[in-house]
Amino acid sequence: MNGPYTFVYLLGSLLFLPIWLLLFWRLPGARREMLVMSGLFVSIGVPMEALLYTRDWWHPVTITGTLVGIEDVIYSIGNGGYMAALYVALTRSTYQRGTPPSVWLRGAPVLCLVLVPLVLVFGFGVHSFVATTVGSLAALAIVLGPRPDLTRVAVVTGVVGAAVAIPVYLAMEAIFPGSIAATWDLPHLSGLLPLGIPIEDLLWYVYTCAVWGTYYKFATGLRVASQAARKIDGSGRDAEIRTRGLVVPNDARYQAALHPENCALGGCRMSVLKRSWGLPLSLWLLARPIPGRRGGDR
Repeated sequence: MNGPYTFVYLLGSLLFLPIWLLLFWRLPGARREMLVMSGLFVSIGVPMEALLYTRDWWHPVTITGTLVGIEDVIYSIGNGGYMAALYVALTRSTYQRGTPPSVWLRGAPVLCLVLVPLVLVFGFGVHSFVATTVGSLAALAIVLGPRPDLTRVAVVTGVVGAAVAIPVYLAMEAIFPGSIAATWDLPHLSGLLPLGIPIEDLLWYVYTCAVWGTYYKFATGLRVASQAARKIDGSGRDAEIRTRGLVVPNDARYQAALHPENCALGGCRMSVLKRSWGLPLSLWLLARPIPGRRGGDR
């Protein structure tokens, strides 16, 4: 019953799990996003695998000998999560809350991912790769239309996400020689194989990573900000300074900026503010009386 390529798909699926676990461990702020997007990927990916991809794209062997198997679930969990959190991991960005779109607009990209490919394949006989590409690009357009700030997230996640997947293909082919030719439906694909990988798969990773890296942020209204995001008040000064685990009020920041000569613990109080030692310590240092300083000193 077991053939030479029975465990190819299982191997490829498992290789994404260490990436998922590493991101989940290192990015507490992105854990909810990873879980939600992994679950959504399973909900969409597994049925689409059975209905579309195994028709004319590829024919992976599962350990159960069924059309879809546990490999599809593992693969969907690993890919959905790492695609969602990849940009934040690369740029060490943070999230700022924004206003989410309407329920209908939130659901539109998901409908495009599901309905457009199904209609094109079963209604017009389009190849599953072409149908999936059209549906995914339509979903991405809906996301980026009202949220152009996510364009950079989409581009970076798409390019880097595809690059992350390349070693998985190379490992499968190295451990199971001939597995790509035996698993993928190459006669019904373009025949272009950069690095021995079907170009359709590489393109799929580019646009799928772009969609999966932006959709949760779009649907929840989250905005990606740099690690030291600032809010500007009416006077043109920072309302607060944000660093990892530290929010410093405006007054404290400007007191330190006006009096850089006030040093404690061997360093300027301004440098203390920039460290993640905690707000109480920073404010305590600012409030300490300075020996020899008079009330009228500026």
